[in-house]
Amino acid sequence: MYKKIAVQKGLDEGKETVEGQGYAVVDMDDTREPIDAIIYSGSFSVFDYSGSFTNVYTGGDNKFVTMINADEKTLAEIVDILARMKGY
Repeated sequence: MYKKIAVQKGLDEGKETVEGQGYAVVDMDDTREPIDAIIYSGSFSVFDYSGSFTNVYTGGDNKFVTMINADEKTLAEIVDILARMKGY
């Protein structure tokens, strides 16, 4: 099964890179599909995020999602993190 990655709006280069690696990419604010990881920018808190994060569902059976801050990782590091995630 392929991994589905939610990407925050405005992270176009990251979105293109992740798509180029064969991952399914959805918009973080507009999805109602199960996801495996979130790529975001800046400070992010589920408690103060103004988007529709409550509509995002985690993937797999463990109900956890990997969160990657694009401000703290290079594109190569993000691709490596996604590649090392356990498949479902």
